[in-house]
Amino acid sequence: MKISINQISFNIVKNLIKNSDKLQLKVKTGALDCTIIDAGINTPGSIEAGLLISEVCLGGLGRVSITPSNFFDDSTIMQISIHSAHPVLACLGSQYAGWSLSSGDFFSLGSGPVRSIAQKEEIFNVLKYTDNYEETVTILEVDKEPPVEIVQKVSEDCKIKSKNLVFILTPTTSVAGNIQVVARVLEVAIHKIHELGFPLERIESGFGTAPLPPLGKNFVSAMGRTNDSIIYGGNVQLVVNGPENDLINLAKDLPSSNSKDYGKTFKKILMLLEPSEKRRGMFLLILILIITQNKPDQPSPYKPKQAAPLCIKARNTPPISQCIKSAIHHEVTRAIQTQSPA
Repeated sequence: MKISINQISFNIVKNLIKNSDKLQLKVKTGALDCTIIDAGINTPGSIEAGLLISEVCLGGLGRVSITPSNFFDDSTIMQISIHSAHPVLACLGSQYAGWSLSSGDFFSLGSGPVRSIAQKEEIFNVLKYTDNYEETVTILEVDKEPPVEIVQKVSEDCKIKSKNLVFILTPTTSVAGNIQVVARVLEVAIHKIHELGFPLERIESGFGTAPLPPLGKNFVSAMGRTNDSIIYGGNVQLVVNGPENDLINLAKDLPSSNSKDYGKTFKKILMLLEPSEKRRGMFLLILILIITQNKPDQPSPYKPKQAAPLCIKARNTPPISQCIKSAIHHEVTRAIQTQSPA
């Protein structure tokens, strides 16, 4: 039976609304009678809300939790842990912030299961997945409500009445926003795998962890800390089918240390952009930091699955699973660890 990520995730959304007081969320009616869930603008939000919203981002196909981490030798820090049995659909078909939504001075990249209904991105030609449901939810990393133009666009593109639309607002400076960004550690790895040309259908399941940084006092600092946590502190383990040589090559290509920008903080690169580029670059710079030296016009080094004479599981090759992770840079480690707002 086909999975409907909108139907699954909307059960979590209903839980957020039902328990909004306990989760320190504010629920209100927005433009065109849509529903707004404020997770950190005019309300504190909460850790539990951040975890649930992260699972909404995943289309209900992943579990997110907070666990202790040994990221630092001399101190304790918590980390976000995520796992999914459908990582490609959960991460690229739902969680990835790929739908550009702008009107006037409002801009955000929409994420969540709404994308699978709107079908506005090329990635869905690769995934070959379309969802249809009478209700849907969009997650926006913003500190203001979406204007009527944005609500109308989502309604028209999805062919869903605006009263059946939910927008979850998670400013990155908030507790919930901090969590849901770091919870994208698995998505970042799978997106890079796609950029490398590795066949997505070979990915069976995935696990990921990343340290949860202290909150930033402003948007730029918050985005810097959360993305540095993923790039320099993220660990991802995947169960992958394929020829052994392909798995070895993937293990070598995937770590962020391959990038020419490795060692630079997200905030540092962001500040080098022109003011007109910062709005777009704020969300897309992470791709610059994790991109390898492979050029888009180069052929993929990975063989088609049907041509493989022998398939093995990554779980049977422990050294490979240990290699598929982001390296930790000592300078960025100190930047994440510091408790003073940057």
